[in-house]
Amino acid sequence: MADFTSSFIDGRGRTWTFECNTWTLSQCKKATGVDLAQAIEKGAADVIGNILGDVALMFDVVCSLLSKQLAERSISEEDFGTSLDDEDVSIAMTQALIVGVINFSPKSRRPALQKAFANLWTATKTQADKQAEVATADLEGIDWEEMATNLIGATNGNPV
Repeated sequence: MADFTSSFIDGRGRTWTFECNTWTLSQCKKATGVDLAQAIEKGAADVIGNILGDVALMFDVVCSLLSKQLAERSISEEDFGTSLDDEDVSIAMTQALIVGVINFSPKSRRPALQKAFANLWTATKTQADKQAEVATADLEGIDWEEMATNLIGATNGNPV
């Protein structure tokens, strides 16, 4: 899994690394109720899916796992949160989190989990790229003049 790492760079150029171990996963569960160890035992889909579906929960999990690094650097959760300022940073953070959890898995299962994650990540990226192309094409096909005319007509010429 050479292309994947448990580190990511935030929007301010700071590098963060998810170090998942018994202590950090225990503290995460206490702080957030999320048992990341279950992602290894029962399969990551449900646990990771629940986290990814809730931006506040995702942020709480990330801050819990990075709490020591945040404290060492005297960086507040607010400062850290505002540095997660675009989708590319969020994607890199998500990838690093999953890799960090996989790195905590038993060594005998780790290669299979790494391969499965690499395949899933590649497929997900391919689908996201296709969706982005469709969205871009849709935007390029909009008649902006007609839309402006319709908006002005809907407001009876009054500025919005």
